[in-house]
Amino acid sequence: MKRKTFTLFTGSLIMATLALMTACGGQEGTSPEDVEKEVVPTTYNVLATEGYFKWTMQKPGKTFQGTVPIMGGTMVVKDNQVVSGYAMVDAHNFILDEDDFETPRAIEELRKVIRNPEVLYTDSFPEATLEITGVKELDADQYIDGVRLTHHVTGNLTIKDVTNQVQFDANVRMDEDKLNIIAPRIIIDRTQWGVDYKSKSVHDDLKDDYVEDEIHLRIRLNTVKA
Repeated sequence: MKRKTFTLFTGSLIMATLALMTACGGQEGTSPEDVEKEVVPTTYNVLATEGYFKWTMQKPGKTFQGTVPIMGGTMVVKDNQVVSGYAMVDAHNFILDEDDFETPRAIEELRKVIRNPEVLYTDSFPEATLEITGVKELDADQYIDGVRLTHHVTGNLTIKDVTNQVQFDANVRMDEDKLNIIAPRIIIDRTQWGVDYKSKSVHDDLKDDYVEDEIHLRIRLNTVKA
């Protein structure tokens, strides 16, 4: 009886010792440095005074271009990869390229048009936001307008309180305490955001007095580590 009790006691002791070694990572040759440490995300602040958010629209025989001032935002980096972020722009105080117009009056007339409800309706929706939800490295480098594209970006663009997904390729570069994102060409259909002004897909009676639905965006976001 004593022999049986001793055997059970010894077996229990061995099992307990093994369990303790497993819980503590106590296998031979294992050190605390071998245990993978959790990667802490790093936040980068979007610089409002740098970068750009430009747009191009076309109508028969005419091209209009402008810039929307960047207000700010943040980008989150984990394990040297952008995992999320956003940039906010000042839609109300957009800047038109004066070279596209013959007179200052023409500039002011278009400015009024863009601010009306059928376009950006900036009195009610003075801001627009680009949210980044995913960034994936491209298999091979590509080039658009001389810009080397390194990553495919997925995100959400909010205009007039309407949000739609957007996807585009961009150059994403990290340099010490800085992160820069350049997207040379993002093409969107403005009607998906309720920008219906002189759209042939919305209005049937425009003939040649229409504006193309496609808007081309060019974006550069310069950020610095928070």
